[in-house]
Amino acid sequence: MADRPFKPYLPKVDSELNPDGLNKYVKELVSFRYHQRTDSTIERILINIVNNNGEDLTKESYVGIVSHFHFLLQTPIVGNILDTMGKKTSIERNVDFDNAALAYGNGPTHYEPRLRKLQRLKEHNISANTSTWYHLFRAFKSLPPKIKMLELMDELEISHKPIIQSAAHELSKDYTPEQLYKYLAAKGMVEPHLTSYYTNRLLHCYLHHGRVEDGWNFIKETYEKNNGSINRGAAAAFMEHFFGLNQPYFAIATADLFFKRFNIGCKEIMNMMMVNDYLTCCQYFDNWDKITRLLVKGLSTRNNKFFIHKDLKKVIRYLLL
Repeated sequence: MADRPFKPYLPKVDSELNPDGLNKYVKELVSFRYHQRTDSTIERILINIVNNNGEDLTKESYVGIVSHFHFLLQTPIVGNILDTMGKKTSIERNVDFDNAALAYGNGPTHYEPRLRKLQRLKEHNISANTSTWYHLFRAFKSLPPKIKMLELMDELEISHKPIIQSAAHELSKDYTPEQLYKYLAAKGMVEPHLTSYYTNRLLHCYLHHGRVEDGWNFIKETYEKNNGSINRGAAAAFMEHFFGLNQPYFAIATADLFFKRFNIGCKEIMNMMMVNDYLTCCQYFDNWDKITRLLVKGLSTRNNKFFIHKDLKKVIRYLLL
C-alpha cells in the first residue's frame, strides 16, 4: 500500500451495483492510498461488502481486501474475511492469499515468522510462486534479512528473476561495486545484458564509497561497450553526489561533460535538483549570485519542459536572502 498512487477522494458508488461494478469499486478502494482519516470508513465499507455481498466478489477482490487489511496489521479481520469467503464462495484459498500475508506491513517486519510461513507452505504441498518471493523481499525493511533471503533462494535453487531489480537497488546501498557486479554477473545481468538500470546501480555503489574517479571510468568503459546503457540517470547520480558534498560547480560541470562526452543533455535535471534539493538546505557557497542567475536563465527558457512557476519563485526567494 505504501507505494500505491494517492487519490484525494474515495471512489463514487453507483446507486445500484451489479457484481462487475461491485468488484470494480472494491478494486478502487484497495488499489489506491487515501487520506488516513478515511481508514475507518474504508474498513467499514469493505467489511459490509464482504458480509452482505461476499458471494459476488472475485478472487482478485478477496486478495486485494486481504492485502489491504494485512498492511494495516488487522490480522483478526483478515481471518474473518477468509472465513466468510470460504462459506460464501468456492474460491480456493491458494498461495496468492499466503503471498498477501507475506507482504509488506505497516509495522515492524520480523524475519523468522515469514520463514515459518514458507515452511508451512512446503508442509502443505503448496508451491510458492514468483509473487511469493517478491512480496517477501519487499516486506523486509533492512538489508540483513534481505541478504539472508537471497542466500536462502540460492540454497533452494530459486531464480532471483522476480526480485532482481529490487535486489540490485537494495544491495547498492551497502555493497561495493565489485560485490554488486559479482552478484549481477552470477545472475546473467552484466555484459551484454547490462541495462541502464543496473549501470546506474553500480555507479551508485562507486559514489556511495567515495570513488568518483572509478565511477567515471566505469561509465566511460560501459559507454564504449554499449552506449545505450548510459542515460540521464547516471548524470543525476553524479550531480546528487556533488550537491550532497556542497560542490555545485562540479554538478554544473557534470551536466556539461555528459553533453560533450555522451551527447546526453541534462541541464534541466541539474537546474531542478539545485532548486528543489540543494538551494533549500545548502550552506553558503562562493559566487552564489552567479549560480542563481544562471538558474533563472535556465529555468526560464521556452524549451525547458521541466519548468514550473513555483520553481522560479524558489530561486527568487533565495536571491532575496
